Amino acid sequence: MKKIIMIFIILLVGLVGSGVFAYTPDPWTTQDTILQSAFTGITLIDIWQTYNFLYTSQHTYQYTTEQEYTNIKTGNKENRTQTHTGQYYETNFFLGENPSKFKFFTLTSLALLSHLFISYILPYPFRTIWQIAWSCIEIKYVYHNYQMGIRIGIASF
Repeated sequence: MKKIIMIFIILLVGLVGSGVFAYTPDPWTTQDTILQSAFTGITLIDIWQTYNFLYTSQHTYQYTTEQEYTNIKTGNKENRTQTHTGQYYETNFFLGENPSKFKFFTLTSLALLSHLFISYILPYPFRTIWQIAWSCIEIKYVYHNYQMGIRIGIASF
């Protein structure tokens, strides 16, 4: 199902971007820039919180071989098997409960770029509604994470 949704989104973006639809978006305004910047800032806080609880102190590792144990002990982060502590897990449908760092950064980057692209092609009243609605959704997630005890702090990337 995830693959079908992603293929649909890629095809839709490709069709719109290629000019198949004869459409000229409304001009980008200062208000659009402010709303998009607010959404991006709130989303980056959510990404930061998620990174913190998935990959820092709330995350532990299971060593399946002596080599993996040695890799972790020496700081080599290749070939490790991740295991979740059970305290927190990701609820994003596309990421899954315990995504790899590559998947996490790839999909969150694509989500930010997709939101910007969709904001750009939407006509005026829908653009504003889109940006405000998604900002509210992100505020809800940031607040939920905060209520669970996940603070907005500096993680070591």
